Amino acid sequence: MTTHQLHVFSNPVDGREDEYNQWYDEIHVREVLQVPGFVSAQRFRVGAELIGSSPHRYLAIYEFQADDPAVALAELGRAASSMDMNEAFDQSTAVAIAFTPIGERMMADAPTRTVTAQT
Repeated sequence: MTTHQLHVFSNPVDGREDEYNQWYDEIHVREVLQVPGFVSAQRFRVGAELIGSSPHRYLAIYEFQADDPAVALAELGRAASSMDMNEAFDQSTAVAIAFTPIGERMMADAPTRTVTAQT
């Protein structure tokens, strides 16, 4: 089974940032994590922009496990109809993108592999 990521870029409605953050942390993330296959979530706020600028101030990264990511995302879509979507969440500007890994996860402190040719 592969671990995929769903990245959700979003903004609060103007003037409702506190309500948006409270709803996202206390209600929405928990609802998503009840969907089969979804195993973790973490939210981020934009810090420094290095290249270009983003129209989104917030990012939620959900990890989900599935052989076929389309199946898990369809399950999320079915569950979404019964989720408590708060009006402080600006749905008109939200973007959700699923990512599937294409290589191994590398760590900064991992030993470097050396390949020696054998003759």
